[in-house]
Amino acid sequence: MRTQTERNGQPRRELSEQQQSAVELLAAGKTDKQTAETLSLPVERVTKWRLYDPVFQAALNALGRLCADWPRLDLVKIDADGAVALVWEGMQATLRRFPHAAVVLELHLQRDPPQTVGFLHYLQRSGYSLHSIGYEGDLLATDPNSIVAKAQEHWTLWLQK
Repeated sequence: MRTQTERNGQPRRELSEQQQSAVELLAAGKTDKQTAETLSLPVERVTKWRLYDPVFQAALNALGRLCADWPRLDLVKIDADGAVALVWEGMQATLRRFPHAAVVLELHLQRDPPQTVGFLHYLQRSGYSLHSIGYEGDLLATDPNSIVAKAQEHWTLWLQK
């Protein structure tokens, strides 16, 4: 595993060559066992990557791969328990392809990494308006400081350019 800095200033872990190959095989429909045999790995390692590694999961479930043939995309929901920035980075090509798509983002600040504040500021600098979705479904304008001030709360945000 390698680490580099993403454009939003957060550290990012990259997949190893074996993990990248495993993603390609699994995305092509191979089972954990078939993938492990092809790559000469223990099946438990492939299964562990698929079930517990958020970077591997993000690559395997990349939004672009899932909606490659779609003519339009209106809404994306993200609930990634601490891997929100990773998921966001992985869906940038899709958001460029569908610039009017809204994003609903679940934030659990007590579980998410401390870089969440920086990530929220990054979203604003990228042109996204931040709105919280109230319990009645109403959209309320908010900002990173207001979100952090209520860090113990669960936040559901509506993001749109």
